[in-house]
Amino acid sequence: MPKSPETETTKYLEERIQKLYGLIEASTLVISTLQIDEVLHLVMEIAKRVVDAQASSLLILDSKTGLLGYEVALGEKGEEVKGKFSLKLGQGIAGWVAQSGKPLLVPDVEKDDRFFKGSDQTTGFRTRSILCVPMLVQDQVTGVIEVINSNHGGPFTQDDLELLSAFSSLAAIAIENARLTQKKLEQQALEQELEIAHQIQDNFLKREFPLLKRIEAYAKLRSAHEIGGDFYDFVNLGQNRWGFLIGDVTGRGVPAALYMMRTLTEFRMEAFSDFEISKILERLNDRLVKKSTMGMFVTLAYLRIDTKTGRAALTNAGHLPLHIYRAKNRKIERVMGEGGLALGIIHHSKIPMEEVTLEKGDMVIMITDGLIEAKNPKGKEFGWEKFEEFFNDESPASPQEVAEGLFLKLDRFCGHFAIPDDVTVVAVKYKG
Repeated sequence: MPKSPETETTKYLEERIQKLYGLIEASTLVISTLQIDEVLHLVMEIAKRVVDAQASSLLILDSKTGLLGYEVALGEKGEEVKGKFSLKLGQGIAGWVAQSGKPLLVPDVEKDDRFFKGSDQTTGFRTRSILCVPMLVQDQVTGVIEVINSNHGGPFTQDDLELLSAFSSLAAIAIENARLTQKKLEQQALEQELEIAHQIQDNFLKREFPLLKRIEAYAKLRSAHEIGGDFYDFVNLGQNRWGFLIGDVTGRGVPAALYMMRTLTEFRMEAFSDFEISKILERLNDRLVKKSTMGMFVTLAYLRIDTKTGRAALTNAGHLPLHIYRAKNRKIERVMGEGGLALGIIHHSKIPMEEVTLEKGDMVIMITDGLIEAKNPKGKEFGWEKFEEFFNDESPASPQEVAEGLFLKLDRFCGHFAIPDDVTVVAVKYKG
């Protein structure tokens, strides 16, 4: 017995209502707090159900490359498609929709030259009919939703196209919200990481040197980032000896802060030995290499002074040359210009050493490369010329005058131009 028109209409409306539930589900995703991967997968599950399709796929447009990539692919051959193919704008049905920004119903793909056969040929799946709609955020295409083969056997309908188009609008908002939420969480995690690193750095960096009869020291560090790679240290070694260290770790953030902390801890374990300071850095290097952190290393310069005699030993591991400002003739001279390799790279590295005698009023100056490599708005480097010019022009009388004066000269040189690297100055005066 044939079905009455009323029965057919009722069935059509029931199916229509059932499909509209998908839109309601999509609207709940808009305000969800799910991870982006979960949202993407749920979007495609609902899309597949909304139009009762055999398969569905979500292609995201990479704004940098201009390529559409299969982010989610559901159905019998979904896993074989996901991440395996990418389409140029205008290539295939999906590429055409992404380029035009218009939805497309293809009842029979064999009669449409735009159809991309690559995925079918690779997976063995047979595509008969396709619905493809763009996802738009603020009128910009961010990707496309594609559903394949109606489970009813025939092609998709205009009603299906309208439903999927409405669904894609909600899906685009849900995905964008999930992305923004993820970005915000990542930013919060980064801020927390930087705060931890900042605390680590603060706990290990000493700011003020104690007042002593025979030596005076002053250090100034300015980070270009909240957490940089520069650091310094000073140690009372006993028997009238003091050690002064300056260093620069590769990288930024928590990894750099932890590597700095480890370097200083290992250094302090070695510094109290009676070895020559070159041997101390060689042993420190072997400790760092043994517990190697991939891709990280540190440059160091180390000064050890006998405050009773003025004898000083200096060493340099991949760092900038040290300098001595002689009080007698008010001249700056370079020492340890040729250093060894940075620490943490290879075992058994040999570190050179030099010994000098400091006279009353002489100062040893140690800096990091951020000072020398800083550029002004015209692109000119501060350089060694400006560094030496400071001592010739100013004749500083104290370590504080050295550090503060060099920073003042640097700021005048660079103006409002941002300095991209950390800058550190450590100055030590022998008072005799």
